[in-house]
Amino acid sequence: MLSLLFLLAFPQATKPGFIEIPAGRIIMGADLASAKELIAEKPNDANLLGAEVGQEKRDVAGFFMSPTEVTNEMYFQFVKDTGAMPPASWATFTKEKRLAIIKEGKDKNGPAWSFSDLAKGAWWEIHWQEGDVKWELLPSQALMPVTFVNHNDATAYCRWAGLRLPTEEEWVRAARGDTERAYPYGEFFDPTLTAYEATKPKHLSHKALPVGGLPGNASPFGCFDMAGNVWEWTNSGFSALPKFKSFKVKTKAGMLDVFPNFDASSAIIKGGSYQNPAFVSRINTRPGIQRTARVPHIGFRVASSYKPLWNSGKHAGLSLPGKLLGDMAERSLDFDQVLGLEKIRVVPSAELTPHRADPKKPLPAPTMHEAYEVFDRYDCLGIIPLKELGFQQLKKMVREVEHFGPVPVAALHTTVALEQANILPGTYILKYIPELTLEFIFGIGASVPPDLMPDEIPVAKEYEDADKDPINFWPAMAGIILAPETEYLLAVDHNNVPKGVIPLMKSPKLERIKVAEHSVTINMEKGAVDFVTKVNGPRGKAWEFRFALKPFNQDGKLSRAGYWTGNYFKVIPKKED
Repeated sequence: MLSLLFLLAFPQATKPGFIEIPAGRIIMGADLASAKELIAEKPNDANLLGAEVGQEKRDVAGFFMSPTEVTNEMYFQFVKDTGAMPPASWATFTKEKRLAIIKEGKDKNGPAWSFSDLAKGAWWEIHWQEGDVKWELLPSQALMPVTFVNHNDATAYCRWAGLRLPTEEEWVRAARGDTERAYPYGEFFDPTLTAYEATKPKHLSHKALPVGGLPGNASPFGCFDMAGNVWEWTNSGFSALPKFKSFKVKTKAGMLDVFPNFDASSAIIKGGSYQNPAFVSRINTRPGIQRTARVPHIGFRVASSYKPLWNSGKHAGLSLPGKLLGDMAERSLDFDQVLGLEKIRVVPSAELTPHRADPKKPLPAPTMHEAYEVFDRYDCLGIIPLKELGFQQLKKMVREVEHFGPVPVAALHTTVALEQANILPGTYILKYIPELTLEFIFGIGASVPPDLMPDEIPVAKEYEDADKDPINFWPAMAGIILAPETEYLLAVDHNNVPKGVIPLMKSPKLERIKVAEHSVTINMEKGAVDFVTKVNGPRGKAWEFRFALKPFNQDGKLSRAGYWTGNYFKVIPKKED
């Protein structure tokens, strides 16, 4: 008997490696009076402090936040799997190599040049792949926060792990909770709970500490080290808060104009570092820094949305060119309706313990948060629908295709191959193709299955106005096989090059938006993953597109129970014998 097991899609209550941060209201920024008072005390930091002005309340949706900064051992898994550049802090130099680097640096830059941390980071970026250059992750570094990673490095790690960087609002929510406190651990600064330039005891001053090295500094939700230690990248651009206006402050040296050099191309960093004074580790502090910066005092923390595949869908979808979607991806794709399957992996702790050691004295031993995990490579198979298809009837969509080429309906992002469409891992735009005649198929440069090949290939229709010839609006279809009387989704890459076609199981159907289905089913009976993708249409209706995919990787066919993570999809088991 064929049975159907429905597993309902509720928001995830837990996620490996994360603390749940519930939805709530936060206070963003500082009030003008408080900022002026602090600037009067610290006029040299006027622009840093001025960037906080424009206080307002904001509602933040629930999400997940990692309990610690990303550690060296976490980043090591990414480097090992992808071949990415290891951080400069892992570099190992013989005495002879270091002296050679110093000599070369002084020869090029003058006798005042030194092989500082900043110089080391710049040198490493250029030379790390050279044959006589070595790197190693020492056990004593395993649980230190990873640094010397720029914003692009941090984002690449997040893509690999199926995660993302937090926004500034999320970072503040995780640090402050429902309180108005100035620091994650309380209203007043505590030098024994902050890794800053004068940490107490004194021997910990001006040093980065292992994660959880000062366990009493947790935020209301239990996140360690959100004050001091290392700065943390966010995914927010360095823009003024909406209510910000330039202002003046009276100081001992006279009136001071305050107008920070806002630059949305830079990213906001949060939390302060072991190199900074106490006031910098306040939650409100929000400097911007160029995303290319690789320095020893900036690391990052990771976040995740409740909705499965949202992180990976956003990363992938934003890379698609707007000219192929009809508008910029941010505006045209409905990331909140991403649909598919994901595989979340973490490294067993038994594999990690032998490669850890307490850091060298005087650094304290780390405190392992119960939610701490080391992530491994993430897999997914996801569909991101367009926000809207304005066609009121199928025949109008068909006519659009016949005259102007396939109509984009969704994006496909997959880290695994697709068997029936011969599509490799990647991100693609899916475009609707209706039933076509033999003449039209050959006219656009495509072909048909061998068993449907006619004795004589039809002659393509000639158009008096060459600008109306459909071939001008279709991508290069050579090598693509289409069967007459079959509807498809054509997968094209970023350059509009066709990579494969996916047959539709039924014609697109326009339903009332509340009735239209939006689901993913592991169909073990057919050895496929069945999608019903909903794309909003006109007048309270939505289009349904039904199709099947057959994912596989080195583990074999992936249309099977128990492989994918979560319980937000349906499963159709095989018939019982």
